[in-house]
Amino acid sequence: MMLTDNLKKAFIDAVENSSEIEPLVRILQKELHPGVLNCYGSEVAKLPLGFNRVEGRALAEQWELTARTASEFFNLEAVAWLPVLLSQIAFALPETTLGMMDAITQGWRQGRMTKEDTTRAALAQPEVWETVLAKAELSDPAMLPASRLVPADLQKLFWRQVESIPGSNNIIETVTNYGAAYDQPLREAYATAMLQHTGLPEAYQENYLRPPLNIQDLKDYPKGTLAYAYYHQIVDNGLDVEILKVTQKVSIGGVVDYAGQRIFQTHDLWHVLTEYTTDGLDEIALQAFQLAQLGSPFSSNLLASLMTRALLFDPQSIPYFMQAICVGWTHGRKTPPLLLVKWEQAWGQPVVELRRQHQIEPFTANLMAMV
Repeated sequence: MMLTDNLKKAFIDAVENSSEIEPLVRILQKELHPGVLNCYGSEVAKLPLGFNRVEGRALAEQWELTARTASEFFNLEAVAWLPVLLSQIAFALPETTLGMMDAITQGWRQGRMTKEDTTRAALAQPEVWETVLAKAELSDPAMLPASRLVPADLQKLFWRQVESIPGSNNIIETVTNYGAAYDQPLREAYATAMLQHTGLPEAYQENYLRPPLNIQDLKDYPKGTLAYAYYHQIVDNGLDVEILKVTQKVSIGGVVDYAGQRIFQTHDLWHVLTEYTTDGLDEIALQAFQLAQLGSPFSSNLLASLMTRALLFDPQSIPYFMQAICVGWTHGRKTPPLLLVKWEQAWGQPVVELRRQHQIEPFTANLMAMV
């Protein structure tokens, strides 16, 4: 399905203005496939009248209330805010990532716990759902720009991905290429936002990147070691230690470029250490984990693209996506910064010992059961 220019414009207007979603909702009600519209609840709950940057806590409470409404009632107006806000993080105001994601996660969780019975709620591991809103590092709204326009070329790449048939392209390469369309204000905003994440300034200052790695060099390490687990993560899943070839890497400068290159080197190591699999929901959870750890542009761009496509074409997937995002985000916020660690210097150490040393709690809950 190709989306109309009116729908695209209304969506981007909501992202850029962060205060008005009614025009987008009216267009969605008119243009979405009836089967898609029928997935949304008919119950209407009162939503706040816009996201005015007046007071930091009030702003966080509005984000939280909207996510809770989407979770509990699943009405179109509230659900539409989820990809709009994720796209605002990704394409307009990455400075809001920590505060907004803390609030969205808290609100979505509260809505699900209200909606579901106590038996199902008990399936959620309590340690996964520790409240993090009180620790939200929300930037002073007075210091945020009133608005930031989404670059035109970035909009084109975004909509091309949203409209594409799932599996028809290399989504890693496609979303990575979004960076080539960032304008200077957005590049600078990402640099500022990422340096708010614990450990990233120190990692950037050290600027450690491993040399090229031959995966076969790890083949003979003993079972239980990091090298053994990483070797099998790569070989058993048919992966490449270099997620992006050098010719595909997009340099957007400074801390953003460094963190992007380092996370591509370590992403599959993080799979091993956190025990998120490479299956769909687990991969989404790990992207949210990465977003919490370092404000990764790739992660925010990917989550925004996936959630926007879900809003427009596959609403049934939204509760599953949001559950994975909330679990991964909270997990990433609880875990000490992993980007600081030179994992390649610990190939011979047991994975269980590395987890203990770096306070990494492996993920063991069943995401599907927790929805």
